[in-house]
Amino acid sequence: MKIATISGKKVVFVPSSYGRNRLRPYLKPFIRNSAERWLCRPNNGSKPIVPKAHELTEFRIAHAIFPKDHPDNIQAFCKEINVTSVTASSIVLTGHTGFVWAAAFSPDSRHLLTGSSDFTARLWDITTGQAVQTFDGQGSVALAVAFAPGGQHVVTGHWDGTTRLWDVASGAEVGRFLGHTRQVYSAAFSPDGRILMTGSKDRTVRLWDVATQQPIHTLEGHKSLVVAGQFSADGRQLLSVSWDSIR
Repeated sequence: MKIATISGKKVVFVPSSYGRNRLRPYLKPFIRNSAERWLCRPNNGSKPIVPKAHELTEFRIAHAIFPKDHPDNIQAFCKEINVTSVTASSIVLTGHTGFVWAAAFSPDSRHLLTGSSDFTARLWDITTGQAVQTFDGQGSVALAVAFAPGGQHVVTGHWDGTTRLWDVASGAEVGRFLGHTRQVYSAAFSPDGRILMTGSKDRTVRLWDVATQQPIHTLEGHKSLVVAGQFSADGRQLLSVSWDSIR
């Protein structure tokens, strides 16, 4: 099991030897109450990176994800956490110069894509800990990131309301999805990679044709910003998550 924590400008991995069952009691409340503040005080040595509640100092956890086809790999993100308690075999990914807003595993779980307030998204090799590609947001914070199913393209959702399509190999922007009037906080591809879902602070969910970057549908009904979304395995249904509800 790998656990990734976003800590301001760092991404930290906890090795699989740590154990899934040891972390579940600590991660469960964070996942359930993703918008709440919790307490956390780092311990040293082999102590848990997420200790018991009575030992904590304040930090904010954003969300947790499970990489595709690897249910034992948990990835959790927090606004700030002291990483000195991480064991020597952990990997710290450094390079962002701003807060890290979002992250996603590649389809093969070998790479991690992160989006930051430093106006870039970065692709990391989680074996070596090295950044292998940088996607320049040209002055707009990257709030959401997602891999296309084949892993050859990624998208980033931005503060300026745009969603951008990138070629992984070259790092070049190859398309933009235009239509949201507020920040884009979530993005997800359909299983076949032909449709992109985006969610925004403008309270809409939008579906796009990936090949043309043209809109297909605008889904309205949420009363607050849309922070996450996911297609069903057959691509026929879509789950959207907002501060007001899950639909």
